[in-house]
Amino acid sequence: MRTMKFEPDWKKARRWWATRGVAVAVSAGVHVIIGAALIWSPDSPAPAYALDPIAVDMVQPEPQPPPIEAPPKPNKEPPAKKAIVKPKPEKAAKPKIAARPAPPSRVVPPVVAGQASTGLAMAEVSDSDLHGAATAGSGSGEGGGQCNMVRLLQDALRTDAKVQASAARVHRGKAILVWNGAWVRSPDEEGAGLANVRETMMVKIAFAPEACRRQQMRGLVLISLNDTPGSARLALGDASWRWTDLTLGRN
Repeated sequence: MRTMKFEPDWKKARRWWATRGVAVAVSAGVHVIIGAALIWSPDSPAPAYALDPIAVDMVQPEPQPPPIEAPPKPNKEPPAKKAIVKPKPEKAAKPKIAARPAPPSRVVPPVVAGQASTGLAMAEVSDSDLHGAATAGSGSGEGGGQCNMVRLLQDALRTDAKVQASAARVHRGKAILVWNGAWVRSPDEEGAGLANVRETMMVKIAFAPEACRRQQMRGLVLISLNDTPGSARLALGDASWRWTDLTLGRN
């Protein structure tokens, strides 16, 4: 009976790799020989992909003209309008209303009793000419009634500091005549009459009741600006007049 021998696996693997290596070496050597023969053979034909030479001429390109710039677009914005300055109309000078010349008093003529600081005479009335003049405590004129315009004006003038200052500046001891049918012009004042006295009296008369403003008066009226003896006094009046004559003139 034949006995079988068993080889270990590693011996089989080594034998296989030895056989495989010899085959690979032989194959590589054959390929190298064939390749060398193809390259170094003098009779080998020219490769089929050889091309004929091509002549090339070097030509310098012509210079290109500079690009033509487009003309600038016109500005479509409208020109700015110049501001038209309208000349301001000159204000016409207000015509000055000439004061109506004071007619001569039909009661008593004014008596000059002194000179003001400007050298102009101030119209005054003597004490004898004031005899019988209406006062704040003597009634309200013809017809009686409740209209005591003298009291109303005297109270307003006594409480006005500007009136007191104006009267004290021109006072020389006698009553100052401010109205005798028209406002009497006073020195150092613009317009006729003492300005502060005239304005205060005209306002009070304008706001008085209609019956009182149209009350018939005769002769002079005396207004005292203070109860102190020797204080400034104002005289006004005519032969026949109304309180509205001081604001609107005679009708």
